[in-house]
Amino acid sequence: MRHASKLGWRERVFAEDTKTAASMTVQVTPLSSDSLGLAVAAKRLDGIVVKELHGGTGNYEFDWEVKSVRKGYEKYQVIRPRGETALPR
Repeated sequence: MRHASKLGWRERVFAEDTKTAASMTVQVTPLSSDSLGLAVAAKRLDGIVVKELHGGTGNYEFDWEVKSVRKGYEKYQVIRPRGETALPR
């Protein structure tokens, strides 16, 4: 892993279906026990920037997962009172 590496996941479908990077949740897991920890330094619709904590300069792989709110579902309520619809009318 480089000190500031960018994942190049330019999945067109993901970028087109995601309204803003602010709605993204990113999880990263280092695949090395020598890691000082990882942080997502930036989230954008065309990629993320991942850095190692404490100024670390490790060179290893990591797993990542991104979740986001889809366009058109910004007001979707996962938990709602019985009998109400998921999307406002």
